[in-house]
Amino acid sequence: MIDLSLKSCYASVDSGALFSMLSKDKSPVRAFRDEYILTEIGQKHFEAEGRFTVAESANPDSAPPLKMEFVFEVHMHATAPVCKEGAERFVKSELRLLLIPHARQFVLNMCGQMGIPPVVLPLAVGGS
Repeated sequence: MIDLSLKSCYASVDSGALFSMLSKDKSPVRAFRDEYILTEIGQKHFEAEGRFTVAESANPDSAPPLKMEFVFEVHMHATAPVCKEGAERFVKSELRLLLIPHARQFVLNMCGQMGIPPVVLPLAVGGS
C-alpha cells in the first residue's frame, strides 16, 4: 500500500433524539455497512475504495439520529502486469483487513468531534 486517504465523509446527528434514545433501557440498533470497489487498474498499480456507513437508531424501521458515511481510497503497487482478477479478489476479500481499523478509528474520532458518546465498532465487522 502506497497511499491511504479519506476521500469523502458525511455525518449527521440529531442530538436530542440520540440522547433520548440512549437514555432508555434498550440498546440502540447499530447498522454497519461496508463495500469495497476496484476503481482503477494500471500496469504496476491499482486503486480501490472502501465505502462505509454507520447508523444508530431506536429500531430498524426508524430514522437514525446518528449517521456517518465515509470513503477511504487506497493506492496499491504490485508486480507488473497487474492481474485484474487478482486485484479484484484482493479488494473483495483482503482490503477490509487494512481499512476496518481506520474505519473504527474514524468513527471514534467523529463521535468526539460531534460531542456524543463513543460508537465503538467491534473488531469483526463487515462482511457485506
